[in-house]
Parts: sequence; C-alpha cells; structure tokens
Amino acid sequence: MNHHSNESQNEAHFGSALERLRYQAVAILDQTDPESEARKIVQSILSETIRVSEENTKLREKVKAHESCAREQMKLERKLAERSAELEFLNKELESFSYAVKHELKAPLCHVGGFVKVLSIALDNLSTQEIRRHLETIEDSSRQVVKLMDGLLSCVTASRVTFRDAEVNLNDTVQIVLHDLKPETESRTVVWKIGALPTVTGDPSLLRWALYNLISNAIKFTPKCHIARIEIGSKKMGDEIILFVKDNGVGFDARYSQKLFGIFQRLHRYPEFEGTGIGLACVQRIIARHGGRVWAESFIDQGSVFFFSIPEAAEHQMW
Repeated sequence: MNHHSNESQNEAHFGSALERLRYQAVAILDQTDPESEARKIVQSILSETIRVSEENTKLREKVKAHESCAREQMKLERKLAERSAELEFLNKELESFSYAVKHELKAPLCHVGGFVKVLSIALDNLSTQEIRRHLETIEDSSRQVVKLMDGLLSCVTASRVTFRDAEVNLNDTVQIVLHDLKPETESRTVVWKIGALPTVTGDPSLLRWALYNLISNAIKFTPKCHIARIEIGSKKMGDEIILFVKDNGVGFDARYSQKLFGIFQRLHRYPEFEGTGIGLACVQRIIARHGGRVWAESFIDQGSVFFFSIPEAAEHQMW
C-alpha cells in the first residue's frame, strides 16, 4: 500500500514541477525580445518541457495498463487455483464413490440375489421358518441398500448444494440440533456441557447439518454409559476457530482416525452400532467448503473428541 502511495506522490510532484516550468517559460517569453537569443533558448526549453510531459503521460498510461494486466493475471491465477482445488476434490469424490459401489453396495445386492436364488431352487425343500428367515435377510439387505443410496445422495448434496454465506450464531444452531435430537435421548441420562460458542461466517444449513452429525454420533456411541457426558465447545487458535464435540463413549483406535471421514468407512461393527458410515464423510465435505479441516482424537473405551475448524477470514468454496 505504501509503495503505491509513494508512486502517486512522485507522479504528482513530477507533474507539478513540469507545470511550474512551463508557466515560468511562458512568462519569460512574454518579457523577452522576439528576436533575442534568450527567447530562442526559452522556446527550446518550453518545447522540451511539453515533450517530456507528453512522454510522461504515455509512460503513466503504460504503467497503468501493465498494472491492470497484472491484476487480471492474479485473478486468473486465483481462479485457476480454485478450479484445480475443485478438480482434486471431485477426483477424490469419484474415488470414494467407486469404492462405495464396488465394496459396499455390492454386498447387500449379492445377499438379495443369493437368497432369491436359494428360494427359487429349493423352495419345496425348505421349512416355513427357513423361508421366513431368508425373506427377512432379503428384506434387511434391501433396506440397507436404500440407506446406502440415501447416504450417497446426502454426500452429493453436502458437496454440491448452493452455498449461502451468512453470520451463523453457533449457540443458537446447537440448541436447534439438540431439540431435533431430543427423541434420541429421552430414555437416557445425558449430561450436556455446552460452552459459549462464537458467531462465524458460513452457510447456516450446512453448519447445522455438520453439528447434527457430530452430536448424533456422540449420542450413538455412548449407549453403554450409565451417564453419557457430551461436551460441545470452542477455542481460537491463530486465525482459526476450532469447534469440538467430546463424549465418554466407546472410542476407537486413534491410528485409524482419518479413515472415519471416508464414505462408508466404519470402525465399529454393524448392527452393534447402526449407521451407514456417511455422517462424518458429509461433515468433512461441509467443513472443506468452509475452508476448514476436520480431525478426531480417541482411545478405545475412553471416549472421542471430534474437531473442525473454520478460518476467521475464510474464502468459501461456492461450488
């Protein structure tokens, strides 16, 4: 900023000096003999002054044009970086969906196909109880496929829904989420510890969705606790605001913490803990769109802490 200010001051001084020189030259011409040698010298100086002034004007125009091109180049480079980040993000999405289709959706469909084949071939040799058991397995597998497809769609929504930038009061957002989750805790003893949360800039619906997933996870993984303790808080670190959700639940092996944020990545067996392995993947995508990051800390049977950050001056991904 000081560099541009000094340049402007120098240009102003230079222009002012040229104007004074031109004015003095004209004044001298008015007072000298038209045939005198002095008048010729002054006329020469005046002509040179005009030439220098015109060249200075052209030079300033070239400098401004160059600065304009530089600004345009910076804009293009910034847009290229954004598009590169988007392309990298979409490539990771494609990898996740390919893995999901190959490993997660295929298994329930194989169950359905296999048991239908068993029933069609050996129907006459099966008891009514065996038939009912196989039909229940088919029905469960079908429901699981539907849940997995819904989960995939929710991940797509988290990544592609139109971003609405606004001031978000996280205290109010958490209270709304707790109200939505009240049916999940009515028959349990849950001690909540909620600190003073900041107001941040982001998408209200997406941030509510992220908090819903994290808090519902804390509820889901504390079923064996006589008293479930869930803490929601925040802290400031550098230019980031850190939010966290802490519980005293079953925990997990911290060596696999990053695996949690992939699509259909689960560290606990189904159906001991229900779910599709989609919620944390959605959280990761939502926070990435806010320019932040997600991570987790845990020990088996000692609870978990899930963190996400939001930069104070975030350049949000509107895609």
